[in-house]
Amino acid sequence: MKKNESIIRKSVALVLSLALIIMFMPIFAADSDAATTTITVTNLKANAAVSQSSLQTDFKALGYRYVKLSWSASGTADKYMIYYSTKENGKYTKLATVTGKSKTLLLAQKMKYLKVRAYKSKRYGPYTDWVSVKAGADNSTKVTFTSTANQITVGESKTYKAKADGSVSDNIRWSTSDSKLATVNNKGVVEAKKAGTVKITAMAHDGVTKTVEAITINKFPASVKISGSSTQTLAFTKTLQLTATPAKAVYDTVTWSSSDKDIAKVSSKGKVTGVTKGTAVITATAIGGATDTVKINVVPGVEGMISWAITIADNSEFGYSMGMLGNKLSDRACPFCHPGASTDYDCASFVVAALAHGMQDKAFIANCKSGTNPVACGGLNTMLKNDDNFKSMGKLSISKLKRGDILINPNRHVEIYIGDKTDVGAHDDYDNKSGESTQDEIYTNATWTFYTNVYRYVGD
Repeated sequence: MKKNESIIRKSVALVLSLALIIMFMPIFAADSDAATTTITVTNLKANAAVSQSSLQTDFKALGYRYVKLSWSASGTADKYMIYYSTKENGKYTKLATVTGKSKTLLLAQKMKYLKVRAYKSKRYGPYTDWVSVKAGADNSTKVTFTSTANQITVGESKTYKAKADGSVSDNIRWSTSDSKLATVNNKGVVEAKKAGTVKITAMAHDGVTKTVEAITINKFPASVKISGSSTQTLAFTKTLQLTATPAKAVYDTVTWSSSDKDIAKVSSKGKVTGVTKGTAVITATAIGGATDTVKINVVPGVEGMISWAITIADNSEFGYSMGMLGNKLSDRACPFCHPGASTDYDCASFVVAALAHGMQDKAFIANCKSGTNPVACGGLNTMLKNDDNFKSMGKLSISKLKRGDILINPNRHVEIYIGDKTDVGAHDDYDNKSGESTQDEIYTNATWTFYTNVYRYVGD
């Protein structure tokens, strides 16, 4: 009796198996392997933990089980094709066609590997990577990285490790979001190819994934950039702090150099100091050879003004006068701008000439060249007030004066402060002659205290 029951049970199972094969035969037709639509199936997962209560005993005996597949897609497809294989890299055969993005399947024991692809307007999308429903394997609910690297130097590699919490947790597959930036092999070895940010994904047998972000970085900077304009102006003795930013790299040291240290010198920290009039090129060089440059035009500034004023004061050819020569050029007209003019200045025209020829201020160059109506103290006060290169400081005590300050009383006199409680200026005509024979007309002296305002140079 028992022998007959066994024969009957096997016969029923055989009939059911044949019926299942016949049922699936119409959809086992081969499809084109070429991907002709851009709709991509992603996040494919296989869940073998679904209820098996409705599965008939005879199917259970033959190793059949229910497995639920679910996935996402990059677009809307007409339908999705599900494929199976008995081997990881074997031939995949169509198993089912569905319109939704999930399907519970009755799978034979040998149907271990599954893939899905989209179908739209008679065109197929690319296959997904496989997911596995190996017999006896528990579902993975999460993947955990046990070894990663936040940063990888281009040309070098790091080994990533991960594990899943299922019973086949060692079966991890690896992928990269951009193989141009970094590649990863089946052992989790990530090799940096190009600088950037890349995502490395570890996937368990049933499609559960975990992704980490890694920065691939050059060993040396690919470029370096100096902030600000490519051409900048700097006055004598003034300083300019340059900042160089190298592209991200493991080693990013920057060194500085000047094409002419006699015109502009630069410190190891990028601080440039104007030395004398001219043009110098400052170069920032990143380790590895990347460079950037900035052209520095050094103009006289305060020191140029002071140097010019002291030179004139020490030269007896130049003296003091406030007189006029009829309808000709004023005695105060600058002889450097007007050949043939008197070599005398008054206090205001002397400072105007120092600003024009020593500092090379454009506004004062124009006034100095006017000749027939050189500015007096009141006019000079107005010009300084309207010049963006100067700031009105009000009445300052001598202890707060700075070298190059212009001390003025618009109704009386003007001088240039040269430091150490000393001024230089044109004072008076003591010999009633052109030029100077007494050394008391244009000279340096203790700081004049009757000024009512101080103008300070704040230009480049």
